[in-house]
Amino acid sequence: MPAAVAKVCAHPLGAGKSCTKKTKHPTGKCNHHKGLSAPVSTSGAIVSTAAVSNPMGANPTQGAGVGGTDAVAWLPAEGPPTGAPLGVSVMVADGDVEDSSVIAMRYASSKAKSGHRDMLYLKLTPEGEQKMVDALGLSGTKTVVQTKQVTEMGTHPADTDGIQGQITTLAKSVNARMKAGTDRFRSDESPTNTQRLQTIRDTLEGMKSKGAGPQFDAMIAHYQQSIDEIAVYLDDPSYEPAAYGQPGGKIGMLHPWEGEVTKTIEEHVQVPIDSDLSAALLPTVEVEGKRPSIQNSNGTASWNGSMTSADCPPKMWQIDLGDGYKVLYYPDAVTSGSGKAFSQKRRMTVIAPTNGDAAGALERLDRLHLSGTPMTAAGAEYTYLERNAYGMGILEHPDVQAARVEAADYGVATAKAQVWARREETVGMGPDELRAWLRSVRTKAEADVLPARAKRLREGVAKALGFPSGAAMAADPTYDPTPKRSQGGIWFDRFRQGPNGPDPRKATTSYHVSITGGSATDIVRNGGALASTVRRRQMGINAGKGMSEGADINSGGASAVFLHFKPQSYGKPSGSSYGKPEVVWNGAQAQALSRRTDWYFTTGDHFGATNPDDHHFHDGFHRDFGKLGSYSGEMMMEGTVGLISHPPTWIKTGGHESRESVIAEFAKLGVTEFHDGRKVADVVI
Repeated sequence: MPAAVAKVCAHPLGAGKSCTKKTKHPTGKCNHHKGLSAPVSTSGAIVSTAAVSNPMGANPTQGAGVGGTDAVAWLPAEGPPTGAPLGVSVMVADGDVEDSSVIAMRYASSKAKSGHRDMLYLKLTPEGEQKMVDALGLSGTKTVVQTKQVTEMGTHPADTDGIQGQITTLAKSVNARMKAGTDRFRSDESPTNTQRLQTIRDTLEGMKSKGAGPQFDAMIAHYQQSIDEIAVYLDDPSYEPAAYGQPGGKIGMLHPWEGEVTKTIEEHVQVPIDSDLSAALLPTVEVEGKRPSIQNSNGTASWNGSMTSADCPPKMWQIDLGDGYKVLYYPDAVTSGSGKAFSQKRRMTVIAPTNGDAAGALERLDRLHLSGTPMTAAGAEYTYLERNAYGMGILEHPDVQAARVEAADYGVATAKAQVWARREETVGMGPDELRAWLRSVRTKAEADVLPARAKRLREGVAKALGFPSGAAMAADPTYDPTPKRSQGGIWFDRFRQGPNGPDPRKATTSYHVSITGGSATDIVRNGGALASTVRRRQMGINAGKGMSEGADINSGGASAVFLHFKPQSYGKPSGSSYGKPEVVWNGAQAQALSRRTDWYFTTGDHFGATNPDDHHFHDGFHRDFGKLGSYSGEMMMEGTVGLISHPPTWIKTGGHESRESVIAEFAKLGVTEFHDGRKVADVVI
C-alpha cells in the first residue's frame, strides 16, 4: 500500500478563509476538523455567516478628531479608592450602556474585619435591556405594534398621486415661457404644457373616488383652484396677464393642501417581559425592589450588607453571575407608569462578593451580553454622537434611528462572522465552556466595531442636522469627541446643532443653586460635586438633603441635579452666613457648563419630570441649545455637577460653616487653584 500523501486540509473557516494545515487523514481534514462537517451549534447560537458587508465604508475605523487604542477612562490598578463617595467612573466599550459609563464603588465595611465591598452602577439603553433579556434566554418580546388614529396638521392620506409635483412643474414651465417672450405661454405655442394640464385634470378626477368628508372635499377644492389658476394662462386666448415681474404677471407659489387630518399610525407599545424567570440561562428571580443601604460618615461611604426598599420600584430581578457576584436590576416593565420609581428605570447594580472586586464584576458583564472591557478613544465617538443626538432631541429622528439600527446590525453580523471564523476553537468544549466562549467572542467583536458604528452614526446625525456630510460636521470647530472625566461622572461637550446653528461655546445663560439641607463643606468633603438624588443614595447620603425627593423619584427628576438659569448674570451671593449655601456660574464658567450634552430645561417647576405618566410631566421641556438664552427657568443636569471640573464663579458658605472649612476641604482634594487659573480662596465667599 502506498504511503498516504500529505494534503492541505482546506476546511472552510468562514468569511472567505480556509484551513491550511497539512493532513494525511483519509477525509482530507486535519485533526481539528476531521470530525467537523458543519458549524458547531448550541441552540442556534453559532450561525454560519458569509463575509460581512461593511456599510461604514472602506475605512470604517477612521475617526474624526479622536483615535487610538488606549483606554480613555479605566479603573486604577489598585481598584476604586476605599470609601470614596463618588467612586470611579469608567467607560466600557459598549453602545448599550447609557453614556458607556459605569460607576465603580469600593465601600468600606462598617463591620469589623469583614473587608471592603465593591459594586458597579450602570444604566442600560432599551436596546441594552433587550440584549440582557436575550442573554438570559427569556421568552416573549419587549414591544408590540399597535395601530391608532391621530389628528394632526398635514397632507390628506388620500393625497398619494403626486398632483402637487405635477402642478409645480407646469407652473414653472408657464412662468419660464412668460419670462422668455410674450405669448409663448399660450396653448398654441406650448402643446407640451397643454398635455400636462390635461394629465393634472385626469389625476384630480382619479383622486375624487378615493375619499369623502369635509377635509377631503377641501383638499379637492384646493387643487381645483390651483388648476384653474394655471388653466387661464393656457386656455383663454383673451387673457392678458401683467408683465412677468409685476403683480398679476407670473403664477405665484402654489402650495400643497394641508389641514387637520386623521391618520392611522403604527405605534410600538411596551409590554411586560415574561415574568416566568425559571427558564433563564442564569439563575434569575423576581423579588421585592431593594437597593444596598449605604452609610456615610464624615465623607466615607460604607456598607454593612443591609438592604432597603426606599426609593425603589416594587419589583426587581436578582441575577446570579456566579462566583458570588450578583445583579440587582429594575426592568423597564416594572418602572413604567406613575408611582413606580421611574428614576430607577433600567438601572443595574452589580455586587461583588467580599473577596471579589470591581474588575471581576466588569469581566462578568459579558454574561449579560454587555461589554466590561475598556472603551478606547476610537470607539468613544459613538457615545459622543449618541449623547449629542440625545441632548439635541433628535435621537428618534428617522435618519438617526436608521443609522443606529444599521450600525448595531453591523456589529451583530461581525460578531457572527468572527464566531464562524473561529469555530474550530470550540472542538471538545462542553456546553458551559462553549457558552462562555460565545459570550467572549461576541462582546469583543461588538466592541471592536464601535469605531465603524460611529462612522455610520456620524452620517445619520449629520443628515438629520442638515450638514452636507459627516466629514463636514466633524470638521466644525465645535466637534470634539473626547470624553471628559470629572468627579462622579463622564460627560461630553455639545457640537453645533446644524451648519448655521449657534456656537455652543458661547452661551449667554447663567446658573444658580441654593442648596437645601446641606453645607458646602459636606459637598466638598464628599468629593466636590453636586449630586442627583439617585447618586446621593449611592454615596450614602440619605433623605432630607434635597427638596421633593420622593416626588422626583417617580417623576424622573431624581436622576438630575437641579439648577436655576436665566439669560442675565446672577449677582454675587450675599447675606448672612446662617443662610443656605449657594453656588453661581456666570460668564465663562456658565459657558463651560452649558456645553454639556446631558441637560434639559423647563420654564416652570415641573419636578424635572421625564416620566410621561407622571402628573408633573410637561411637554414644554427643551434640550435645544438655540433656545437656552431666551428663557429663564429650571435646568436639570444628569448625574453630578463637579465643582472642580466645572468650577463656579462663586461658592457661598451657609449655616454655621466657615469659609475656611470649605477651602480646607478643597485642599484635602489637592485643589487650591481651579483649572481656569482662579484660586479657590477667591471663589469661596
